[in-house]
Amino acid sequence: MIKVRRILLALLAVCQSVLPGCGQQGMLTAWFVDGYHGGIYGHYPKEWYTGFICDQLEQNPDWRVCLEIEPETWDTIAVIAPDDLARLRRLVGEGRVEFTNPTLSQPYLWNISGESIIRQFSEGWAIVKSHFPEATFTTYAAEEPCLTSCLPAVLTAMGAKYAVLRCPDTCWGGYPASHGGELVNMVGPDGTVIIAVPRPDCEGLEEGSVWQTASWQNSVRYLTACRHEGIDHPVGMCYQDAGWKNGPWLGNGVIRRSRNGVWQNVYTTWTNYIENVSTGNTDDDWHFTQEDIRPCLMWGSSVLNGIARKVRWAENGLLQQEKLAAMGGERSAPDSPNPNRFREAWRNLALAQHHDAWIVPYNGLLKKGMTWADWVDVWTRRAYDVPLPAIPAYDETDKPLPPATPMGSVRIYNTTGHARSEVVEVEGQAFPARVPAFGYADFTADDRRCAAADCEPCRVVKHDEHSLTVAGGCLTITFDLDRGGVVTSLQAGSSRTEYVSSPSESSAESMLGELRGFFYREGRWLSSADEPVRCSVSGDGTPLLTVTLSGQIGRSPFVVRYRISSGSPLIDCSLRIDWEGNPGIGEYRQSARDWRQPRRAFCDDRYKLNILFPVRLHEPRLWKDAPFDVCESRQDSTWYGSWTDIRHNVVLHWVDISEGSDGKGLALLTDHTGSYSFGPGFPLALTAQYSGAGLWGRMYSIEGPLEMRYALLPHEGTWDEAGVARCSAAWNEPLIVVPHEGAVSAARSLVDVGDTGYELTSFRSTDKGIELRLFNVEGDADAHEIKVGGMPLSVTLPRMGIKTILVQSSAFE
Repeated sequence: MIKVRRILLALLAVCQSVLPGCGQQGMLTAWFVDGYHGGIYGHYPKEWYTGFICDQLEQNPDWRVCLEIEPETWDTIAVIAPDDLARLRRLVGEGRVEFTNPTLSQPYLWNISGESIIRQFSEGWAIVKSHFPEATFTTYAAEEPCLTSCLPAVLTAMGAKYAVLRCPDTCWGGYPASHGGELVNMVGPDGTVIIAVPRPDCEGLEEGSVWQTASWQNSVRYLTACRHEGIDHPVGMCYQDAGWKNGPWLGNGVIRRSRNGVWQNVYTTWTNYIENVSTGNTDDDWHFTQEDIRPCLMWGSSVLNGIARKVRWAENGLLQQEKLAAMGGERSAPDSPNPNRFREAWRNLALAQHHDAWIVPYNGLLKKGMTWADWVDVWTRRAYDVPLPAIPAYDETDKPLPPATPMGSVRIYNTTGHARSEVVEVEGQAFPARVPAFGYADFTADDRRCAAADCEPCRVVKHDEHSLTVAGGCLTITFDLDRGGVVTSLQAGSSRTEYVSSPSESSAESMLGELRGFFYREGRWLSSADEPVRCSVSGDGTPLLTVTLSGQIGRSPFVVRYRISSGSPLIDCSLRIDWEGNPGIGEYRQSARDWRQPRRAFCDDRYKLNILFPVRLHEPRLWKDAPFDVCESRQDSTWYGSWTDIRHNVVLHWVDISEGSDGKGLALLTDHTGSYSFGPGFPLALTAQYSGAGLWGRMYSIEGPLEMRYALLPHEGTWDEAGVARCSAAWNEPLIVVPHEGAVSAARSLVDVGDTGYELTSFRSTDKGIELRLFNVEGDADAHEIKVGGMPLSVTLPRMGIKTILVQSSAFE
């Protein structure tokens, strides 16, 4: 049998030698991209590792390396190992080393805002260039699933040409979908196209692994599958963790043979592979959507909820402070920080967005006793020095507030590009304020009193021991106080359309606003609707009404608050649960020893504690936002139970279900990146809490009260017709009230995008003038006129397109 096998292999080698991709002595050639991933925050032995990389490159002249190293690492190496940095700089100049991910902190990208992504790339690349002036950024590649659908536009703006859509050796947190063959045209949501190397359809998940796909070591099985699928230039990839001492991943020597002696592997960089090895072009257009990324993190765990909320709070707050400073500097926004510190603030926010903070939050970092989660708290406070406000428990609601300093006139700032009319509170008085687009308006105490008196108030329609009905502006809501305060009727719009399903129509007999999850230690489902709630109402007869519901789920008390305001269709909500002990919540009790098993208790979010939103919609379609994108879901459901079957279930800022232009819909807004559930027989639901075993067998226990904010927006038509993205922008950038001691001025607008469907994502001072950025999230591709400094400016943007505009500061004087 051994002789027969040798003969067959020899014949196979001879036959294959006449085919493309053949190398020396009739062997088939495969290519491999080796490299390193990490940095001084992730992992990088700073004293010796740069020298180690250079030594290995010098000892192995046929080796090539791609680097995904946190740029700040080079600041440190320049001080402690300048000679090694000079050696590396020489190797970069020789083309043997390529930088493929210059972001400040290697974020996942899909979990942060588009504006954060731009700052990650631009600030990080500036640091790389300061140490390696000869370096070019041509191809984006990462060791983790650090991908997002808007990459074509972002990379093109950076001058990059290519992307790699695979992460073969580090898929703990998920992986991209497979597609096509050797190359694809990655088409972004705005139509921008870049050539990309996909995870081809023939590259499956590695058998027996829960963190790898097949190309991580160019196995014979993988390479043979590539040849079978017509891929003439198969390529594998592994970015080793910085600190590993392997040197060349597949071994050294000019020819690295596989065990059967048929294949030879040649090291290459990604840009060299695409430009000089691969076919170089393709007619395979892959319209890459956010659902082509399959993330799987510890959604609903206390630690990840806290990280995500702090990052969002700092992200929103920093953007608003930067806009305020550019709008009028210290004079118009006395509490905003000096613009000179914004770069450092963005650096701190970027560190909190590091992928390791989201996937290994309990790992130690930098200082003994400090974890990634601890550092996120430090970094977000440095980025935005206003602490995330706590949501009070029920018994804290009625505590008297400390006396406030009386305000005379106030100035209210609007940091979005649209004019807004919203209810705000000053010294406990709610009143509707009209504030022009990206500008401000002044209000005296008399102005505020008159505005409050002139508007239609919110009111209690009916309140007894069993139910409560409130109305305000566009809404009428009824709560069932005997069943946990669930919403039994939600009527919205001028026609008061009913949104709540009757019990016979509801999915799995769930109720709107219900909290429900499987408590596996008790072996049963628990629901907030199992017990009655106490109810209090504040603001009856004013422009702002708050309903506070206090109940229990199991042994743990919870408080849910609903706020409605005059003239607004938005229902602003908050939830707090003061957990009694550490109940286990999830599909089942998984052993910590089973962390290598693909079946996982934390995957199927239906079993976690959810907030449920069953609504009366006929065949609804689901849309969700992403960085510089809005994605229509193509999935029939979101749930899965195994690492091998991950489905995209991430909510960034909002998710929307609707019947289409002729029907109605409901948008769900959230204050943090998390997960949602939706599918046949199960309503739209927001993941709130998980407690149990997680990645690497780590126990993700409940660490304190659950706190979160969310909002509901019932609407007519589709998400873009209803302005869901515009509403989300306003919800994330609330109107800002500051005391105003000078003379009351006329209202002023610096930028007004009107009804273009554009969003003003950034407005900041630079040494070249004012830089503003527009995102066409809801508009068409026609030319539109906006106003900048009161003057008209014609702008043309494709749908989902972004544009950066530089304007002289004098335009706003």
